Amino acid sequence: MCECQEVKSFFACPDDFTDLFSFDYQASYSFPEYFKKEIPTDEVIPNFDYSITCYQCSVCQQWWYFECSPTESSSPIFGIKLDTKDHVLSDNEIKAVKQFLAVLSHDGFSAEKCIHHGCTNLALKKVKMCVNHFI
Repeated sequence: MCECQEVKSFFACPDDFTDLFSFDYQASYSFPEYFKKEIPTDEVIPNFDYSITCYQCSVCQQWWYFECSPTESSSPIFGIKLDTKDHVLSDNEIKAVKQFLAVLSHDGFSAEKCIHHGCTNLALKKVKMCVNHFI
């Protein structure tokens, strides 16, 4: 199975991604272009492993940054397309994508401020924290 070319530049698997951040909101299903029930490929080099983040689809040769589940049969829960094998993402680039996905999966922001002392950012809906303090 290879659907790498059908996926935008990043994705998350909603059930696993929401477990990662301890929330479970149906809003993520409103954005099927970003939240995938199935990973785009399961034919990768090397095999999926929680400690590895750089993979190549053995079918189409697409390079990926995958964060895998810390389970016995590890699989991606979050992915970002890479231009080349040597394309290294900064921590800020990864965090920006995760924050974007968190905003989508919470259906945006509430009208309330974040509960962290001194923070003036708006909280995510159904969570009393802003995206900066949530992730």
